[in-house]
Amino acid sequence: MSRNRVIREVKLTRKKLYCECRDDIYVGIPCRHILATVSKDNSLNFENLNLEKRWRFEFFKDVENIKEPDLLNDIEKENEEEKLENETDKNEIISEISMVYLFNSLQRLIYLD
Repeated sequence: MSRNRVIREVKLTRKKLYCECRDDIYVGIPCRHILATVSKDNSLNFENLNLEKRWRFEFFKDVENIKEPDLLNDIEKENEEEKLENETDKNEIISEISMVYLFNSLQRLIYLD
């Protein structure tokens, strides 16, 4: 099985490396052609890679400063509200059953007399 022998040209533009395959642009991480160029050329370093901000440490420093919403408390509040609703529903059902039982008992008393 033969591999595709297309030669890709990697260019240094504005201190960033770009490849003809454009995988680095579409995917957001350097393609294998750019990585091979950086590993073989000692004058280039990883700062020349065209990485999107989300793949850099700076992105996560910004994310750490953002306060996360208190999801656990929100979930606990929702669970408590559901429990209260369920208890209310149960109490209503019990009161309905009690009323029916009381009504039936009264009917029996009336018919027995």
